[in-house]
Amino acid sequence: MNGFDLALLKNDLIENPTARCACALVLDASSSMDGAPINELNAGVAQFINELRGDDFASYAVEVGIFTFGNDVREAVPFTPAYQIRDCAPLRAMGGTPMGEAVELAIERLAQRKADYKKAGVSYYQPWLVLMSDGAPTDDWQAAAKRLRKLAEERKVTVLAVGIGEGAALEILGQFSTRPAKLLPGMKFREFFQWLSQSMERVSQSTPGTGVSLASTDIHVCEQAALMFGSDRREPKPYRPVVRIRNDNSRVVVLPCTTKDQIGSPDFFELNDERVM
Repeated sequence: MNGFDLALLKNDLIENPTARCACALVLDASSSMDGAPINELNAGVAQFINELRGDDFASYAVEVGIFTFGNDVREAVPFTPAYQIRDCAPLRAMGGTPMGEAVELAIERLAQRKADYKKAGVSYYQPWLVLMSDGAPTDDWQAAAKRLRKLAEERKVTVLAVGIGEGAALEILGQFSTRPAKLLPGMKFREFFQWLSQSMERVSQSTPGTGVSLASTDIHVCEQAALMFGSDRREPKPYRPVVRIRNDNSRVVVLPCTTKDQIGSPDFFELNDERVM
């Protein structure tokens, strides 16, 4: 199944009594994700884990489980504290979209992990389940959607359904959650997973059973002046370029490019119709 030591995970509940927050990533690895989408998704997941590991508290409190659906349904990573996740094999895109089966597996594993917490006497937060897909399921998904939505209604799990690209079946994805499905345009995986890691960090520092105010998942940017900032301001530009977009509590901060050299930065992109959310 994977290279993770399950005995080590059980011992961690004894040696590390920190209250836990399980986060299940249920990810589309079907053939339609081949190429740039799967590459960006892999980069986003790696960033998510690295940012959790960089937080002294969240690295021990947040347990990440990764479930994929494509050629088959796999438990790529069992629920594991972020600090213990070192090597996560990149996802490969192939096959259909058995979304319902993957959701059922994630629900079962979440229930098992909650039972582990209770048995070990470890407190835990309401778990999260993030469902991401670029298309419609190819299996019988309705029962899984109904089951997961019921858990969300009972406040037993927080569900985020995310559609990847314009071909995503948002109406179907929305049936898995009490919240409307969100569209992720322009393959903004890094921005989404940055928001997710910040949310997990905030949850892990709260008291189990209490509510947590999270930043909005919406990023709003508008058309700016026609000239660049900084030393290259004489060069006309249809949009003001930015280096990075990041969440700062409830605000979204847009950092502008100040020199032409920053155009080569991997974080740089121009604001155009396709990049505006």
